[in-house]
Amino acid sequence: FKLRELRSALAAARIRAHAADDRAQRAEITLVSVRGERGAAVARWQERIGAADERIGELEKENVELRARVAQLIVAHRSLRARVVRRRGLEQRLREKVARLRDATDDDDDDD
Repeated sequence: FKLRELRSALAAARIRAHAADDRAQRAEITLVSVRGERGAAVARWQERIGAADERIGELEKENVELRARVAQLIVAHRSLRARVVRRRGLEQRLREKVARLRDATDDDDDDD
């Protein structure tokens, strides 16, 4: 009787051991799979970060170019503004001269 119980307990223990071994193997496969997925995710993120770094470099270069262009436009604007001010001054002096000449001509006409 005891021998049967022992054999039965041994068989049950073997079954439990095989089940535990199967679970351990599945867990190991899952772990390897998760590690692989994690590695792939890390690689994807590293790729995205690399692309973002590259884009940042391009944008920084573009920013430098745009700043230089803005500086050129500011200089051109100042130059044009100075020309407009000079032209307006010349026009004002010319109007004053024309007015003086008209006045002088009117005075000459009055003398006649």
